[in-house]
Amino acid sequence: MRFIDHRLLGHTVAAAFLLSTSLATGGWAPTAYAAGNVQALLAEAEHNTNTVNTLVHTDQNTVTTATMTLKVSAHGAEDEVHNREQDYESVSVTTHGAGSKIRNLHYTVDIIFMNGLTYYRTSLTHNIWASHPGMVFPDPYTGGWKRGRTSVSFPKSVKFKEVGTSGGQTQVRASIIRPALAGTINLWISGGAKPYIVREDENYHPTQGKVGSAHVQISFGPFNAPTVIEPPSKLGST
Repeated sequence: MRFIDHRLLGHTVAAAFLLSTSLATGGWAPTAYAAGNVQALLAEAEHNTNTVNTLVHTDQNTVTTATMTLKVSAHGAEDEVHNREQDYESVSVTTHGAGSKIRNLHYTVDIIFMNGLTYYRTSLTHNIWASHPGMVFPDPYTGGWKRGRTSVSFPKSVKFKEVGTSGGQTQVRASIIRPALAGTINLWISGGAKPYIVREDENYHPTQGKVGSAHVQISFGPFNAPTVIEPPSKLGST
């Protein structure tokens, strides 16, 4: 799953929703990775994560601006062999209108991308299954979703440093400073002969006097597990 657009802070907030980390204070210990080895480990983990046949992911996203708070909880499964994907989204929006009037909206969305079609149902239309051509689903608050491999990739200019290891996982961190935003990126890499990125955690805030923040946490895995994604049994039904 790929979010289509994220201009909720008045800027495109990186290439995906952005996230902050709540780092455990105990159990972490430094290891002996040199700076070059950290980058090599990350490159290998990125490659392994971004080339799996199937993937399960769980997302928690929060974006705030001066006029809105958006919270999205999501989980999904992707089958890259058959170009299929199934996602569930729970969206909560609080908007602050004129005169400080507060409006709350909550809705859920089920989405299935397959065979060049989008099957979907939303609580806003009584959870009735429908479909349309193409594998894109628009949404006025999140920007929408489209079929695409969920991947982890950062420019080489983003330099990660090791934080420590716990439970066989290595945590690395990078700081981002751009003219319009700043933030941190935390990644957790699994151990073993074939490392994967199993968690991505980022936090961003705009600079230049703008108000807002963006926080996303994504968990990846299991990887390459048997995955069956089918269309709804009947359109026009729940």
